[in-house]
Amino acid sequence: MKANSKMYSKTYKQMSKRIYLTIYIFFFTILLNAQIKENSKKSIPLDKISTYTQAQACYTQAHEAFVGAEYNLAIACYKKVDGYISAHPEHSSFFDHSYRNYSMVDMVRRRQTIGEMQPKWTHRVLVIFINKVSASYKGNRVKTVMTDDIKKKAETAWGVCSRLTEVLSAGELTLNFDAVNLNSTLTCVEEPEGGDGLQSADRFIYSLTPYPTKLLSSKLNDYDSFLFIWNPKDSYGNTSYKGAHGWGGVSRISLSPYMIEGPMRGRLVISASLINRPGTILHELFHTMEKCYDISPIHGFRDENRGHFPRWKGRGEINYYQYHYTEIMKKEGFLNLSLSKLFPLQPALVELAKQSQSGVTASLNNRKKARGIARKISGNYSQENEKLYKDALLLNPYDPEILLQYTISLHSAGRKSEALDQIKSAYHQSPYNPEICYWIGVESYHGGKKKAAISYMKEALVLDKKMQKAEKYLDFMQGKN
Repeated sequence: MKANSKMYSKTYKQMSKRIYLTIYIFFFTILLNAQIKENSKKSIPLDKISTYTQAQACYTQAHEAFVGAEYNLAIACYKKVDGYISAHPEHSSFFDHSYRNYSMVDMVRRRQTIGEMQPKWTHRVLVIFINKVSASYKGNRVKTVMTDDIKKKAETAWGVCSRLTEVLSAGELTLNFDAVNLNSTLTCVEEPEGGDGLQSADRFIYSLTPYPTKLLSSKLNDYDSFLFIWNPKDSYGNTSYKGAHGWGGVSRISLSPYMIEGPMRGRLVISASLINRPGTILHELFHTMEKCYDISPIHGFRDENRGHFPRWKGRGEINYYQYHYTEIMKKEGFLNLSLSKLFPLQPALVELAKQSQSGVTASLNNRKKARGIARKISGNYSQENEKLYKDALLLNPYDPEILLQYTISLHSAGRKSEALDQIKSAYHQSPYNPEICYWIGVESYHGGKKKAAISYMKEALVLDKKMQKAEKYLDFMQGKN
């Protein structure tokens, strides 16, 4: 009996050890597999890139390494991607640097040479992720939501864009991006039949419902550019929207569409289909630079436009940007990109925007109708035009563009006193419009207010340094002619 008891005890201990060992191996295997899986996300075997999916994963890893200042890893990954592209030229356009014909390896090396930076200028960009889209497009419905995956890709892309900017400016300029989620719905993604006179980017922004008046008025003095990102694809990756689009440049940021215009800022709208491409953000931001530095025509790197820039001897989009960055650094530097400092938002306009939210204003539909009426008006003053202006202003008495048009019409009819009343109203709604500043200067002069007229004309020239008619009128008022 004792022998059996000892044997049972020994067998039990052996079984217990096996059970513990099995449990240990089981959990160790789980942890090991989890670690392998996690490492596979972070590191693609650089000697085993044979598929498009692997190449794109390595490309993402390269971007992330570049943003994180892991320059050697970034170079190694970009080289592998270049090797894949050489072997599969049919996929070259799907890799942003290949599409734009420049070397990311070269860019990383140049950034590595710059080292730690103390940039003279920082261009601040607020990224606004539009939460929802519900808009008609060619008889179909685009109905989508923003996703975390889009946000992550965008963050990596703008990080690379910032690094590229540092390279192009030799460390003198950097980009600072912040992001917010906008709980509004994009309700228009196509130009209405007959047109509306708006640029595509502004049409998109104006359609945001509810309109982000409070957000924009609170951020205009903190940021130089605003980047709006929207998602054209549903959860299955399907869309009825045409292609992928991005728009850049400069615009007076509307605090209330067709009513209150704020100061100039960089204004970009990019669809999520393009936001994973750093070159897209760089391209659209360059349109902002073009406006700030009077670089014209746009897309000067294209063969049909390069004749306008005879001193540029290089080839390709990025080399073209490098030419302009170098020219700007030789002259005034990047101060012109500091739009929030050059054109701060007036407190009075912030208060006006608050009143527009709480007070009685024209409905958005009436504002659009008023613009539609105004677009039909042509030529100088006539009784027919007078009626159309009054009809439009009855629908929306706050539209600065209509008030400006009406001012010019009244001036041509010799009704200077009435013209002054209309342009004052326009200036109240849009004090950063150089054309409005010019005309309030003209009408103030005719109203016997020379000092005020000179001040307004100077405002016009601050907003548009090349406004020749303002220069001439100012010279006339100051007796220089």
